[in-house]
Amino acid sequence: MAGWIRANMSLSNASQRLTRLEKGLGVSLFYRRRHGLEPTAAGLAVSGGAHRILQQLDQMVIAARRAPIPLGDVHENCGRAGRPRIPQAGPVT
Repeated sequence: MAGWIRANMSLSNASQRLTRLEKGLGVSLFYRRRHGLEPTAAGLAVSGGAHRILQQLDQMVIAARRAPIPLGDVHENCGRAGRPRIPQAGPVT
């Protein structure tokens, strides 16, 4: 199945987004062929990087769901406005 269909977008929208990405990166990610697209070396590099990022995000979600639920007031370690308190370092001697 075509990627633009899996991403639930029109072919025109997918093409525009790909063109903007290529312009932003300053490289062509695909060779435009008569019968479709073929990834360039840069396209393969971006694809591999994207897959690694998505795997890391999946692992992050799993780790967050397995983390213990805090007991007591969730905000007990926060200062005003809900910001974490960071100890101040003394003067360097």
